[in-house]
Amino acid sequence: MAIKEESFKNIREIKVDCNLEIVIVDVLTDSNTQLIVSSCYRPPHSNEAWLTEFSNVLADIRNNYDDVIVAGDFNLPNINWHSDTDVTNEGTSCEFLEILKDYYLTQVNSIPSRGNNIPDLIITSFPDKVKVQETLSPEISGIVTDHDVILFEIDINPARPPKTTRVIYDYKNANFNGLRAALASSNLCDLVSEMDDVNDA
Repeated sequence: MAIKEESFKNIREIKVDCNLEIVIVDVLTDSNTQLIVSSCYRPPHSNEAWLTEFSNVLADIRNNYDDVIVAGDFNLPNINWHSDTDVTNEGTSCEFLEILKDYYLTQVNSIPSRGNNIPDLIITSFPDKVKVQETLSPEISGIVTDHDVILFEIDINPARPPKTTRVIYDYKNANFNGLRAALASSNLCDLVSEMDDVNDA
């Protein structure tokens, strides 16, 4: 994983005790948004132990952080990511989908990056803020790989509070002399006694 240091206020790698090929980084943006960014590789034909370790790592992350994004090559060609279903009902793919649901994570990439397959996934806890833009071939990206490179954007700007309408009194230009005169000429006792609610006066 490569991160541009000047793009963030703080960058800290999180060490995890597991056998996965995974890198996890805690970054703090200029808008003071804390974000977990992770890159993960799942070898083809990985066994049940890989899923267990992956689930355990996600549990640790989700217990401590709200905004999480995990990207990488997961080699799960049997999943239809348009419908989030396993087209073959194969155990590994089904369990992987269940793990994502358990930790309230969503896979947002639907663009093939190796032939017609989608091995490269973008998994996140805030899918409404992640937008996949396009893929670049290895020739265009300049990266030595047999996969296309996926470009995506993350909206990490804090939401602005909704605008509210409020009344601002112009005390500087108020006619206090006229107000005093009006109050002096009014019989407030009679006025209040005629009202059921003092606020109506």
